[in-house]
Amino acid sequence: MPSTRRSTAPCSSSPRATISSSTAAIPALRCRGTCRSPAAEVVEQDSSGSLADACRLWSLRDATEIADTATSKVFRVTRADGSLAALKLLKPYGADEIVGVHAMQYWAGHGAARILAVDGLMILMEWLDGEPLGNLVREHHRDAEATAILCDVAAALHAPRGAYPNGLEPLPRRFTPLFESSPADWSPADRPHAARAARLADDLIASTTTVLPLHGDFHHDNVVGSARGWLAIDAKGVLGDPHYEAANVFRNPYGIDGAARDPARIDALADAFTARLGLNRRRLLQWAAAHCALSECWNRQSGTISDFNPKLLPVLLEAAERSA
Repeated sequence: MPSTRRSTAPCSSSPRATISSSTAAIPALRCRGTCRSPAAEVVEQDSSGSLADACRLWSLRDATEIADTATSKVFRVTRADGSLAALKLLKPYGADEIVGVHAMQYWAGHGAARILAVDGLMILMEWLDGEPLGNLVREHHRDAEATAILCDVAAALHAPRGAYPNGLEPLPRRFTPLFESSPADWSPADRPHAARAARLADDLIASTTTVLPLHGDFHHDNVVGSARGWLAIDAKGVLGDPHYEAANVFRNPYGIDGAARDPARIDALADAFTARLGLNRRRLLQWAAAHCALSECWNRQSGTISDFNPKLLPVLLEAAERSA
């Protein structure tokens, strides 16, 4: 979970608000997402100036900090009409998240939290007062129900709509770290799996016939409950094969660890997404394996040491191989 330090913002004269644990689900959680650089490289900034600017610009008050991550600070704020909103102030390291905001604007609240306003690195978003979907798995062991919800949210995001937003990251560019990795980057035991995953990614990109705006970091903890139902947050903004969208689901939610390698769970996920979204099962699993290898590349770039991806990758490759 992100830090939930609660502080009264400069634009507020009211007492410190009380935040429930569920409201801290709005920002990105400590999950298996798409972090690519070491925390040591983060250029910290003082967000007080931006917060004051945002409060003046959008007539906000009662700002209470609910998260401080490597990429942003997030505040719960009250708008002039009395409604709540989430204010996200991007740090320099998180500036590329503005691309994801363009994707969120494109979805216009259909399957995703609404973007209310954007100015530079300041983002005003719909307030979601529910828990992350990951809690349904971690705390209540309702994996099948969570999977069905993920399928519904993905279907809403992929529904036909207008012209695509500019600036989305194309999948070929996203997979550059995997394509440029060398055998020396991998342990002898992992090299064959990494090479196989890289070939898969290359083949999948070459054979893509349909591209859509994708969330790019779609998983349980980036889907949050609200009065409007379950909604996606924290999109990265990717353009590519719709089969890629569910790739990160196989690695999540955070905390399931060994359960992610359960062949029965992998098959259940593949079956659900294939049926609900009309996808090719084998291609879906191939993207899951390719993304697992890419995630390990990001980990190695950032200095993160974990055996999660190396253990999961051969299982996903095998699942893709035996898929019809």
